[in-house]
Amino acid sequence: MIKWFVGLAILSLTAGFAEDPASFPDVSKVGYEAVKKWADERVALAERDWTATGVKRQASPQHWSQLVYQIQVDRFNNGDPSNDELNIKDDQKKAKGSADLFGLPNWRHGGDLQGVIDRLPYVKDLGVTTVWITPVMKHDGSYHGYCTVDFTDIDPGFGSREKLRELVTKAHDMGLYVVLDLVVNHLCDPGTSYSSPPNHVQCANELNLKTWNGEEDSSSSSQGTLEFSDNFFKPLKDPKFFNRCGANTPAEIAGTDPVSFYGDFVAGMFDLNTRNKDFQEIFLRLTKFWIAYADIDGLRLDAVKHVTEDFLAHLSTNIRDYANSIGKDNFFVVGEAVGNEKFIGRRIGSMFHNLDNLDQHDDDIPKSLTPMIKSLAPIFKAHPNQKFPGMTSAYDFHFSGDTKGTFLSQKTPKVLENYLKSDAYNTLKQADPRDLWTQLEIHDWPRFLENNPNDWGRVLAGLAFIMTMPGSPIIYYGLEQGFNGNCNFDKINAGAASDSIKQLCQSYDDSRKRQDMFSSGPFKLKSAISSIDQFAEIGPVGTWNPVSWDKDPMLDRSHTLYKTVKKIAHLRQSCPALREGTWLPRFFSDDVEGLIAYSRISGNAEHIILINPSLTPKKIPELQLDPKLNPKGTFVSDALQPIRHAGCTTEKHSNAYPTMIEEGATICGY
Repeated sequence: MIKWFVGLAILSLTAGFAEDPASFPDVSKVGYEAVKKWADERVALAERDWTATGVKRQASPQHWSQLVYQIQVDRFNNGDPSNDELNIKDDQKKAKGSADLFGLPNWRHGGDLQGVIDRLPYVKDLGVTTVWITPVMKHDGSYHGYCTVDFTDIDPGFGSREKLRELVTKAHDMGLYVVLDLVVNHLCDPGTSYSSPPNHVQCANELNLKTWNGEEDSSSSSQGTLEFSDNFFKPLKDPKFFNRCGANTPAEIAGTDPVSFYGDFVAGMFDLNTRNKDFQEIFLRLTKFWIAYADIDGLRLDAVKHVTEDFLAHLSTNIRDYANSIGKDNFFVVGEAVGNEKFIGRRIGSMFHNLDNLDQHDDDIPKSLTPMIKSLAPIFKAHPNQKFPGMTSAYDFHFSGDTKGTFLSQKTPKVLENYLKSDAYNTLKQADPRDLWTQLEIHDWPRFLENNPNDWGRVLAGLAFIMTMPGSPIIYYGLEQGFNGNCNFDKINAGAASDSIKQLCQSYDDSRKRQDMFSSGPFKLKSAISSIDQFAEIGPVGTWNPVSWDKDPMLDRSHTLYKTVKKIAHLRQSCPALREGTWLPRFFSDDVEGLIAYSRISGNAEHIILINPSLTPKKIPELQLDPKLNPKGTFVSDALQPIRHAGCTTEKHSNAYPTMIEEGATICGY
């Protein structure tokens, strides 16, 4: 009976992957091995389906010191209005046609995968090299996509599997890499609830103790009882696959106590028991499918603060091994690990283990981790490039926070220099520091210009800094257009909901961090760039009117902020030293808004970066440079000025970056 059931599911898959979730194997009925076999067959079919396209898989980059553009899919661009009302929540359905648009800021606004495809040329024009898209798998109807209900399909409001593949393929054709956001700590289901409640704190404490003691059993007598709905995702419909410790409060989510790791993120987001070995194997296979099917280049693992280290080692090692088997020898796995440097270090690279002798490791690790790493050693040691068990990289939130504070005139530049010389920063060298993600803002942070709504110069200075420092900088969509997350109170037209929306506009609601970037969007907030700011309004808009990216008025490429960020982006790409070179501080002021100077050295060239984070002119102090690389009489040119000189290697790069040459920006080599 099991063989027939699994075979039926496979047969439905062969018809263009038109799967019926009703045919999925229910793990509680058919068992773990049957679900693993079903998941393996899906991966094999995805591989054959890709081969049938005749498209060559995109090889991995040599390293992941990339310039990343983050896209909040629902808010970026509406490319297909026919899917705008698919999988939306009940309050949005009820308000259709109403003048009272309560909840509008947190509704789905229509952005989709087709919209991203339509704007890929814009992203390429800006000069970024990697696109990170927020989760697009089928979810509970929330606009942000972080409440996955089905790991096998794309949410219909975003498009389809085929549309994701098209996006990745077209990005590859433009020389861009694609990182897919993956929720790994919870699974959602609106119809599932606890039939008996857990002892929240005791449940988490008991599970945490077992993890740190290395006990195989990952259950607790204090767990609640889940009453699964009929629509629950069948391949994971097993209470053993969930921690069942109950919902966290906001304070618990932000904290570091065991409830933060083992409790449900919020009610309805059921925390996964990532220590369960059968769960690990099934989840791994479900994830392999997306690499096989869509040819993605990397994964961004969401909220890895809330999963166990052994799971991250298992997933990261095996995913990289699988990707290597199909031609991606440097597949990227980056995680959102919110915590101190020690906490992050347990999740990346060697995970505080001596990889030549795994019995030698840091004492401050859970005992469940070392046995997992030992079991994985034959796999990761055989990898051609990534011979370690942990994630490839993580966010450097400490550095990013200090950078944000410095360029918002809240901290001195000296704080940045001190951090980069600290033991805390050295701890993150469990991974390649060139690959650490850095940012001024992301979808969970207030917009960088929120409290300085017109000062786009701060964006320019801040981006110039992270784009020329070690790490992989992120440009969150709209930062290059001066988005500030503030509402235009003169243009709020939401009927009786207008007053409540005005109150929200003065709060820290997440929607303010995720404003619409397309003309038909109903939640367009303000910008420091006047040509963009004129579109700021909240409420119903006219009919959808598609326009080519190069004529889109919300993609203004004529102002100084965009043009200069573009120059720096292309300069970074053409100068390996700015991505990979040795970093040396030359001058970091002790004064707020003080001067910053540092070098990036590669080969026989020293590249000097000077940044003034203030509107006040600063005198450049005498800087000590490398005398061997800079003998007396050395010519130094400002690479951001519209000049070219004999020392530039224009011949080497003119075909790759014709726009840059046309604009006259210097390419390195002086």
